[in-house]
Amino acid sequence: MRYPLDNWKKLRRGYLFGVPTHYSKFHLGLDVIAPTGTPLYAWQDLSIVATLFGPQGGNTAFILCNGNKRLFRVMHLQKPAKSGKYKEGSIIGYIGNTGAYSLGSHLHIDISKNGILNLKDLSNFENPESYFNAFVK
Repeated sequence: MRYPLDNWKKLRRGYLFGVPTHYSKFHLGLDVIAPTGTPLYAWQDLSIVATLFGPQGGNTAFILCNGNKRLFRVMHLQKPAKSGKYKEGSIIGYIGNTGAYSLGSHLHIDISKNGILNLKDLSNFENPESYFNAFVK
């Protein structure tokens, strides 16, 4: 089961923010614009290993996929996600508009290559669009 992103509007990685975040003036992830309450599905078996509410990103979940060394960070969720294991195709959260840097309902997703979020080494971030293109058929 696959959940392609190709029919949604996207704000790509690398664009220049109007106001720099505390770690970068460039966007490190992919923003997918969708209505509030749109379900976010597990794209493969995965675990939500931590959640938090950040002032900029709002409701945030940190995700590890089985057999994958990447750490996925999804932000602006409608409500806090629940930590735990999820099977591919399960709903893991809902798109929202939380956090000071959200100007409309969307999902921000970024990927850290080595499984650790390191905002001091921006070369550690991978392009989410390239990663998820493997899921679009």
